[in-house]
Amino acid sequence: MKDKFSKADLLGATRQILTEIAAWTDMLYGSGAAERLIQVNPGRDPEWDYDDSAAYIERLIAVKPRDWRISGSAGPIIEHSLVLKQMGRVIDYLNTNIWHGDSVSFRNTKIDLTPFHFFLDGAWSGQGMFRKLALSYATDSAVDEQVAMDILDVLNIYFARVHFEIESKQENDSGELRLVELAAVAGLAEKTVRMAAIGQDKNPELVTFKIGRMTFVKIKEAYRWLSFKNINYRSPEYTRKFLPPVEPENLSELGSYLRTVREKSEVKLDDLNKLPAWSRAIIRAYEKLEEGAPDIDLSRFSFKAIMQLAQEICPDESDRLVRIIDGAIHPLLLEAQIEQGI
Repeated sequence: MKDKFSKADLLGATRQILTEIAAWTDMLYGSGAAERLIQVNPGRDPEWDYDDSAAYIERLIAVKPRDWRISGSAGPIIEHSLVLKQMGRVIDYLNTNIWHGDSVSFRNTKIDLTPFHFFLDGAWSGQGMFRKLALSYATDSAVDEQVAMDILDVLNIYFARVHFEIESKQENDSGELRLVELAAVAGLAEKTVRMAAIGQDKNPELVTFKIGRMTFVKIKEAYRWLSFKNINYRSPEYTRKFLPPVEPENLSELGSYLRTVREKSEVKLDDLNKLPAWSRAIIRAYEKLEEGAPDIDLSRFSFKAIMQLAQEICPDESDRLVRIIDGAIHPLLLEAQIEQGI
C-alpha cells in the first residue's frame, strides 16, 4: 500500500528549504537566527566551531549547494539538524499512526518544529518581504511552491493532532479545537467543515461556538462528528510507553518511581493541591513517600486519591499507574489492618 505522504520527496524538499532558511535568515537577521531556526546539534558536527559559530554558518551558506556530499556545503549541518530528524518522525507517524517514542516526545516534537512551521507559514502563506524573498529563492533553488505547501500541510495536520490529543485529556469535557484544526484532523477542506456548522439556530450537522472572531468546537462534539462522517480518527500508537519499564517491588522503590514519573511530566508537588481529593495531610504523606521516609500513613491514600494522582502525572497510562500504586500499597494496608485486629 502506497504511503499517503512521500517521505523521500518531503524530506528532500525539507533539505532544500532548510538550506535556504540559512541564507534568508542570515540576510535578514544574521547568523545567530539562522543557527536557531535550523536548530543545529553542534555536538554531532566535527566542523563546528564553538568560538565562532557565526563564521561557521556563514561559510556553510556562502554557496547554495546542490550536492550534499560537497565538502563545506550545508549538507552536514542540515543532515544533523533537529528539524530534519523530527520531520522524518512526523511523516512516519502520519503514514502509519505509529509514533516512534512516547506521548511526551509526541507533544514536544511540535515545539521542536514550531520555528520551521512559523517560517514556512510566514513565507509561503504570508505577505510582504518574507513571501517575496521565499519565492525568489524557491525559483532559484527549484523548490516548488506546491512542495513547500505540502510540507506546511503535513505540519498543520500533525500540529492539529497534537492539540487534539492534549485537549482530549482536559477535565470535564472542557477541551476544544479551532475549526481549521478539526479540518486538518479529519483530512477535509476547512470550507467543508464550515459548511457542516451552518444553521446554528436550526439543526446543524456540527455544533460550534465563537470566541471573538474564531470558531471552535468541543472535543466531545468533534469525536461525535468524526464518527458521524465515518472518519476513523485514532490516537497515536506509541512504541515507547511513558511509564518506566521496571515496576517497583517495594514502598521505597514506589516513591522513587512516582518521583521519576512526576518530574518527567513536569508536575510540581504544589500542583497536587488542586486535586479535589487531596488534602494537605495526603500531600504530606505523598512527599514522605517520594523521599523514602519510613513513617508513612498509607491509609491516607484512598483509591480516589490514587486515581487523581495517576491522571495528573500520567494521563496517557493512568489506568496502569493506578494498578501499580494500588498493587504496592494495598498489601501493606491489609497487613497493617491485620496487625491492628481490624
